[in-house]
Amino acid sequence: MNNQMAYAFGDVVPDMGMAQVGDSNLMQVVYQRRRDAAERGLDYRIEWTDNLVSNVWNSTGIDREGSAVLDAHFEVVTNQVPLDLPNKFIRFETDLSE
Repeated sequence: MNNQMAYAFGDVVPDMGMAQVGDSNLMQVVYQRRRDAAERGLDYRIEWTDNLVSNVWNSTGIDREGSAVLDAHFEVVTNQVPLDLPNKFIRFETDLSE
């Protein structure tokens, strides 16, 4: 884990869970985010690609479904990702604005 990820997740390895939503073509992706992320200048996002060789990633079609308080420092964020392609690879990114 690099320093930025350690800062974003409070020195814990990010735990991102994934599960298909019923019989739909959606995958639910859940991760924890700092509750004061905006004040810290942190941005969290899920990106996808259908071709790992191209290294072209985007977040089109990913819907943030909601969030819930986890503890004093973190919240759990739920997103839905459409499973609309034969191959879809997902990654998690954080940005820190200074």
